[in-house]
Amino acid sequence: MAIDSKELLNHLRFIAPRELEEDWDNGGFQINLRRPAVNKILVCLEITHKVIDEAVNAGVDFIVTHHPLLFHKLDVIDKRTMTGAYVIKLIREGISVYAAHTAFDSVFGGNNDYLAELLGLEKIRKLKYWTPFGDQDKIGRIGSWSEPLTLAAAAER
Repeated sequence: MAIDSKELLNHLRFIAPRELEEDWDNGGFQINLRRPAVNKILVCLEITHKVIDEAVNAGVDFIVTHHPLLFHKLDVIDKRTMTGAYVIKLIREGISVYAAHTAFDSVFGGNNDYLAELLGLEKIRKLKYWTPFGDQDKIGRIGSWSEPLTLAAAAER
């Protein structure tokens, strides 16, 4: 069952709003083949040869990756480079790529909240820092444990 591309994009932007991206990040579409509908989606941490092969073998036409394939604008797409080879293969195979990196880290219920919960932190809140213009949220989370832990015990968690 296919999903309309615009509807998928709305869901992705709801889950990981682009406004939450760090200034240095490059989220959103990395490769946009502008399909009217998407049939199969693969979600991954980052694009690798194995991920692309898995997508091709499964008939995937859309990849959502956490880490952007393209952090910086490309001057040239060269098959001899890792990124160039990935881009060429993805386009040849008809696979669009969308990255949700720091937006998904920052959003309420995203990666940082999940990791803080896995660590057993309580009173989890956004990390803030002071500026002359007021407090600013940062991408991280801060919390506390219900009882003091040694550094070794904290590292073990």
